[in-house]
Amino acid sequence: MRVSAKLTSLAALAALAALAVGAMLSSSGACAATVTFDWVQTSGAIPATGTISITSPLLTAQDASGATQFNLMATGSAAVAEVTAFTFSFDGHTLTSVTSNSTGWTDDFAGEPINVLESTWTASHTFDNNSPPVGTTLVVGNSTQNSLVTFGSASASGQWQLVPTTVPLPGSAILLLSGLGLFARSRVPSRSSNHAAC
Repeated sequence: MRVSAKLTSLAALAALAALAVGAMLSSSGACAATVTFDWVQTSGAIPATGTISITSPLLTAQDASGATQFNLMATGSAAVAEVTAFTFSFDGHTLTSVTSNSTGWTDDFAGEPINVLESTWTASHTFDNNSPPVGTTLVVGNSTQNSLVTFGSASASGQWQLVPTTVPLPGSAILLLSGLGLFARSRVPSRSSNHAAC
């Protein structure tokens, strides 16, 4: 009976621990997260490379991992301010800032099998005589899964695809689980002590 009672209390403790871990995981989603998308080219003779990172308190670790999709509604300068990193290189020129956004940020596009940035936004810069050749590099993100870059007569198209991250288990949850294991080990009687009690 004593062993049975101990096992019952251990099961109850494990259930409480599971609830605590779940609460910690859900509360960790309330913190600001960052989603990062890389340029994946689909057409064009001149290769382009790029990456964009967006940070918001409305994003979660699940959004960053690709497990869920997000839809940030802020537009204009508020949306541009959510860009925490951006670089794009094409035809010998590099852009480092997003200049406009009219739709907010989302990766929710119906029928798309992967997480792709779906927003209407631009990044542009006019290069003068100090940065030959002279011209304007313009990246246009469409409100579809496709994006376009141009510089003079050169152009390329592609998609901004999510770089998924893993969802980490919070450190407090790891400590709780490891402590539970030690507690359970210390509470379950060995065979020798069990025989002694009988």
